[in-house]
Amino acid sequence: MIKKEKKEKSKNKKCIFIIIGLIILGIGGYFGYKYFEFKKPIEEKWGETYYVYLKDIKENAKKAGLPDKLNNAKIGFYDVISVKDPIMVIEYEKNKETYSNIYYIENDKVNNIIYNEPTEIEFLYNIEEKKYDYYAHIEDDESDTYTKVSDKVNKKEETKDYTFKKDEKDSVTDINGKELSIEKKDEIFVETDSKATTEDWDNFLKDQVLKDILKRLVKNHKSQKDIEKEVEKEVNKKVEAVEKQQEEMKNAQVAVDKKLAEEEAQRKAEEEAKGLQVGSQRVKYGTYRVYDPRIEQETGRFTINADGTYHLSGEKFSMYNLPSDGKYFIGEINISQYEVPQMLPAVCFGKGEYSSCIGFPVYNNNFADNYEMIEYIG
Repeated sequence: MIKKEKKEKSKNKKCIFIIIGLIILGIGGYFGYKYFEFKKPIEEKWGETYYVYLKDIKENAKKAGLPDKLNNAKIGFYDVISVKDPIMVIEYEKNKETYSNIYYIENDKVNNIIYNEPTEIEFLYNIEEKKYDYYAHIEDDESDTYTKVSDKVNKKEETKDYTFKKDEKDSVTDINGKELSIEKKDEIFVETDSKATTEDWDNFLKDQVLKDILKRLVKNHKSQKDIEKEVEKEVNKKVEAVEKQQEEMKNAQVAVDKKLAEEEAQRKAEEEAKGLQVGSQRVKYGTYRVYDPRIEQETGRFTINADGTYHLSGEKFSMYNLPSDGKYFIGEINISQYEVPQMLPAVCFGKGEYSSCIGFPVYNNNFADNYEMIEYIG
């Protein structure tokens, strides 16, 4: 009986040693596997390049244009069609504002674009260009500026930045007094619901943790074309809404312009019916005949139009070398032959050497002349 118990105890001890051994082997194998995986470079070459760069800036965040202490920092990759490798964006908070830096690969080295103002990287549809792109949205107290990321990365000399003042908009008040408006930004850009996959990050992560983060980001990374397909339907709806609003505003402006033109035409018609205001007097628009009773002859004709133009004909005006057509103006003419001048308002066709103008004074709502008769003929 005692021998049997001893055998069983010995057998149990062997099992325990085997189990412990297996556990040790398992743990060792797991850590060996983790070590092996850690030593393997990230599948995508660009991912490995960014990993090496991030390891390098651990002790010197300023080297990457970052503050020493990061608040709510996130890291993500963005596929930009016109850029060879995906760009890396590090986003962080400072003074309750969001800041973003862009990192890109050129000649196997990581370069950066540092923004010193609150900045967010946004995936937008440009209505003018009819294409999608990533833009750096830079904001201050007075305006919002949008710069194409690809232009900065590719170092284009000629770039088109879009700057909009806060609440800048186009607006029309329709004939019923209702205001129709649209923000200038919304006439150029359509915001998308696309959000890049990001991970929490700081510059003091252990190498293994950092590498795991980048592996996940590389694995979950989406191409720009795939993102475009995902947002296309919603973007098309937004573009249609913008175009509809623009069309309504255009039609409202046409209606307002038509109404104003009709009112202006009516006002002009009423003014023309009243005639030309000359001082406190009025005379009719149209043609007048100048007749000299002393020689019993017509000496000339003149026409005054509502648009401010005149036409002259006959010997009466040839002596003054006046253009037959031109613009009349309102002046004064001295009709007194005495020392105390008597000035009357006048319609003038030119300036005289000894009088204020060459033309005819107006008296009793009609043209007058010292010797000649002036009559309206239509």
